[in-house]
Formats: sequence, C-alpha cells, structure tokens
Amino acid sequence: MNILDYIPVGQANAIPTKDLINLTGLSQRHVCAAIESARTHGEVILSKADGGYWLPDENDIKQTREELQRFVRFMDSRNTFKTTASARKMLRSLKTSNQGAESP
Repeated sequence: MNILDYIPVGQANAIPTKDLINLTGLSQRHVCAAIESARTHGEVILSKADGGYWLPDENDIKQTREELQRFVRFMDSRNTFKTTASARKMLRSLKTSNQGAESP
C-alpha cells in the first residue's frame, strides 16, 4: 500500500487523519509512520495543525509556493529540527572526544 494513493492534491482537498485511517484500514500510528516514511524518502506531503494532509499542486506554482512556505513555518514553529539540534551537537562533541580518547 502506498499512502500517496490516499492523499489528494491541493490544500482545499486536504484529508484528515481520521479519513486516512478509515480509507487505509491502518491505525493512526501506522498512518503517521507511512507519511513520515514517504517524506523521508523525498515525497512532499504537506499538512496543517488539524491533521489534514495534501500533496502540492505542481500545476499551480504560486499556490504551491505559498503552501510550502506556510508548511515550513509551521514545522519550524513546532521546533521539528531545532529540538534535535542540541542532540546532534552533543553527538558531534562525543564523537570528537571519543576519537581523542582512542588515539595513542
């Protein structure tokens, strides 16, 4: 099953999570995991706070640009990448100190 087959094009057609659950027969957890996996593999799936999902309309560049900008701002506001920044910094620090400890 490809989650993209259930997600419509355009924000006006956004599908709520509960509808994706009903259509796919998957649990909420599995629907979210499928969306995250698709995003990780390069698919652009836009969303909004109430759980609606949609694909960008490649025929409407202006609208798509606006939707992408809103989506990026929304994700930034949730600290999606900022929350992991300190963990990544610490990991780099640990790798550096560990390399020094392993050196003769």
